Amino acid sequence: MDIGKNIKAIREKRGLSQRELGEKLGSTQQAIGQLENNKTSPRIETLDRVAAALNVTITDLIGSDLLSLTEKGRQAKKLPDSVIDSLLSITDAGKEAAESSKESLLILNYRKLNPEGKTEAVKRVEELTQIPKYKLNAVEKE
Repeated sequence: MDIGKNIKAIREKRGLSQRELGEKLGSTQQAIGQLENNKTSPRIETLDRVAAALNVTITDLIGSDLLSLTEKGRQAKKLPDSVIDSLLSITDAGKEAAESSKESLLILNYRKLNPEGKTEAVKRVEELTQIPKYKLNAVEKE
C-alpha cells in the first residue's frame, strides 16, 4: 500500500504530467512530486480532490478496502493517524457503509452540500432507483 505510488501510476495512466495534475488541483509540480514520493501526508480533502482530478475514487488511490486499509495502516504505521482518522470518519453510518468506497464517496460529497443541495441529492438518487438500467438485478441482491 503506497498512496504516492498509486497516485503516480494513475496519473501516468491518464497521460498527465505532474505539472498538469498540479494545475488541475491549483497546486504546483513540486507539491505533486512530494505527494507521489510520500514526502507529505495528504488529508482526506486532498485525496478527494486528487481522486476527482484523476477521475477515480479515493479507494483507487489508496489501493485497498477502506476499513482494512485503515487498520493495516495504523498497525504498520504506513499512514499518519490523521489520515486514518479522516478515513474512518468519512461515514457515521459505521462499518457497513464504509465497506463500499463508492458509498463512502457518496456520503463524503453529500456532506459538502448545503441543505437545499442535500434535498436535491436525495431526490436524484431516488429517481435513479426508478430507472431499470440502474436497479440491482435480483441475482445481485443479497
